[in-house]
Amino acid sequence: MGFFSDISSEQFIAQANQLRASDPSIEVLYYMLGGERYLEWAHSAGLSKHEGLRVASPPIPPLNLRSITAADAEPVFLWSGVFDANVFHELFRKNWRGSSDKPAVLDFGCGCGRMTRFLGGHPHLRVHGSDINKVLVRWCQENLPTVSTAVNGAMPPLDFPDGTFDFLYSFSIFTHIPERSMGIWLKEIKRVLRSKGLAIVTTHGPAALDIIAGSEIHQSMFRLSSDGAREIKKSLPSIGFKYLRLDQDVLDAANAGDDYGQSFADHEYIRREWPKAGVEVAEIIPGGARGWQDIVILHNPD
Repeated sequence: MGFFSDISSEQFIAQANQLRASDPSIEVLYYMLGGERYLEWAHSAGLSKHEGLRVASPPIPPLNLRSITAADAEPVFLWSGVFDANVFHELFRKNWRGSSDKPAVLDFGCGCGRMTRFLGGHPHLRVHGSDINKVLVRWCQENLPTVSTAVNGAMPPLDFPDGTFDFLYSFSIFTHIPERSMGIWLKEIKRVLRSKGLAIVTTHGPAALDIIAGSEIHQSMFRLSSDGAREIKKSLPSIGFKYLRLDQDVLDAANAGDDYGQSFADHEYIRREWPKAGVEVAEIIPGGARGWQDIVILHNPD
């Protein structure tokens, strides 16, 4: 069994097989992709178009919620979620040092469940979500029954006891908080991780700055010029960390607190500074998140 098989219910697999049988072009797609990759397609582009697959899946968040946390087009929202969930699950499987039969997982900054909708269906995980945006949390609570979702504040503590989780992941949260908050949240991550627990977070680094420098779309998103992105990349090894506060209209739309901005972290800075919070930096994967954000793998060494 692979990840996509594991997260697929019997009803979903039955609908995916029925779809193959009813449409020769989709049967060809199955043969081209293979069984696992076909299920990846079914959970994303297939789900967005075929009613039978939608019925066998959790609801898709409405456009106004998708647009806050990710690409708003349904197929992209779904595919990025299932793809990232697979990548993070595989990294957890390879790097976790614990031994629980059913690891407890926290999606810190879960949004409207882009990744938790898939991990929550995994039979061997107990999945929780946490987010600062109450509207997003309420949607998850009402629509993702396999995920236990709660509101967190702009600063710790999280509403969980010490040593609750075997695995904590945070996609595109450490890309948006200032340096003073980063150290505090790293200490909180260590607190809620069990002994030998694993955390995976993403950051903006040189890979993201290269994309911004060459893309007018990303320059508009970040409100940063091509020359500005190149200058940050050039200076990052010496300054270590750069934070840009977002304009008020973006802050109002995100509803994530006044310290929500754009953060860029040098890899050597991460290796030098983050262990001061008590975590062990096991690996940094440049552009590991779809070539865009860097992935940082952390251990609780205690």
